Amino acid sequence: MPILRSKIKALTFICSLLLLGFYDISMSFAETVYVSDNLRVGVRPSPDSSIAPINVVTSGMHLTVIESEGGYIKIKTETGITGWVKEVYMTKDIPIREKFDALNVKYEKQSGIIAELELSIENLTKVKMALITDLDNIRSDKSDIELKLARVLEEKYVDQLGNGQNFMIIIALIIFVIAFITGMLWYRYLVTRRLGGLRL
Repeated sequence: MPILRSKIKALTFICSLLLLGFYDISMSFAETVYVSDNLRVGVRPSPDSSIAPINVVTSGMHLTVIESEGGYIKIKTETGITGWVKEVYMTKDIPIREKFDALNVKYEKQSGIIAELELSIENLTKVKMALITDLDNIRSDKSDIELKLARVLEEKYVDQLGNGQNFMIIIALIIFVIAFITGMLWYRYLVTRRLGGLRL
C-alpha cells in the first residue's frame, strides 16, 4: 500500500510537470511563429506567389517575424535566412512534434531524478536497518552492563555485610571477655570480703 501511494504521488508529480511544461513552452516563445505541422513552406524574396521560392522552411523551425503584408509574413530563420512566407501556413502555437520532444526531454530529466531519489531511498533504508541493528546491540550491551553492575554491587554489599558481622562478633567477644573478667574480679572481691580480707 505505501508503494502504491508513492507511485501515485510520483505520477501526479510528473503530470503536474508536464502541464507546467506546456505553459512554460508557450510563454517562452510568445514572439515566435512556426511552420504548421508536417509542412514545407517556400521562402520567397518578396510577397508574391508568382516568384519562385529561394529557400524552404519546415515544421518546427523558429521564425522571427519582421513585418507582414497582404497575407505574407517577412521572417528571419535562426540561420539568418530572410524572406516572405504565406501567413496561412504559420502558427503561433508550438508544433506538436516540438512539444512532444520538449516533454520527452523533461520526462527523461524527471525519470533521472526519480531514479536518483529511489536509489537514495534504498540507501537510506539500508542505513536505517544498520542503525536499528546497532541500536539493538547497544541495548543488549547496556543490559549486560547493568546485570554485571548489579552483581558487583551485590557482591560488595555482601562483603560489607560480612565484614560488619565479623566486626560485631569480635566486639561481642571482647565485651563478653571483659564482662567475664569483670565478673570474676567482682566475685573474688565479694568472697574476699566474706572471708574477712583473706585472699584466695
